[in-house]
Amino acid sequence: MTERKTLSPKQRRQRNREEMIEAIVNSARQIMREQGVAALNLNEIARMLGMQTPSLYEYFPNKLALYDHLFPGGYAAFSRLHGADPGGCGSSGWLGRGAASDDGLRSMVGGESGVVQTAV
Repeated sequence: MTERKTLSPKQRRQRNREEMIEAIVNSARQIMREQGVAALNLNEIARMLGMQTPSLYEYFPNKLALYDHLFPGGYAAFSRLHGADPGGCGSSGWLGRGAASDDGLRSMVGGESGVVQTAV
């Protein structure tokens, strides 16, 4: 028989909050993988999760805060794919090596396939 750790109400709220943030982030990644980064919007995330858009503001005050949350993981994935040091825009950096490819950009949104939209 497995023992269950009883969580306090505060711990349960924290766990539920973390689970909801993870669900929001996963939905955002799915949208970006399937439709591109430009297609990301809070209305679509709320629809996917079966909640009202204003409820998302409890977790992220705006879309930029969601991007800020997504960036470190995407940056790490991009770094692993194209070398540990981005190296700027010089010939030894990502852009100089042509790393701004669809594959590299897909790693930013946690996907192997999908549409990636870039702005130059």
